[in-house]
Amino acid sequence: AVRAIDPDATLIVESNHMDAPCAFSYLSPLDMDNVVYEVHMYDPGTFTHQGVKPGDPLGQTYPGLMDDGVRLDREWLRAQLAPVRDFQLKHHARIFVGEFSAICWGKGADAYIRDCIALFEEYGWDWCYHAFREWGGWSVEREGPEAQPLVPAADTPRKQALLEGLRRD
Repeated sequence: AVRAIDPDATLIVESNHMDAPCAFSYLSPLDMDNVVYEVHMYDPGTFTHQGVKPGDPLGQTYPGLMDDGVRLDREWLRAQLAPVRDFQLKHHARIFVGEFSAICWGKGADAYIRDCIALFEEYGWDWCYHAFREWGGWSVEREGPEAQPLVPAADTPRKQALLEGLRRD
């Protein structure tokens, strides 16, 4: 229907499963030109979303060991993004990381952001951070040990990691 109105419009397509990287293992590409496939990167949720909801466990660090003893680091992130990379290469697809982030009180959130951006850049993916000046837990201009109270911060390690990534482009 969009093509009937505007045959040149860029279409952005999200997968299911909240646009998680794993969904790209069974996503079928559209048989048309000028399509961008969007992914969201919040793996592992035990790090990126720790303490977001009352009762959610806190304390996962990046890099670090997960509860199952698996090392959480850039290579682990690479493995989680592998279905997207495989899809990109197999179908010559353009990839857009429409959301990625780590909660501001997560120890090592700046390293997580840096490693994500490094992988996105390595793969030639476009990306944007979630979310600038939205809820304080995602903001790179807020800090605190947990959801309340978050206080304004002119500069944070997460903000520096994001700015470094933005300067690359």
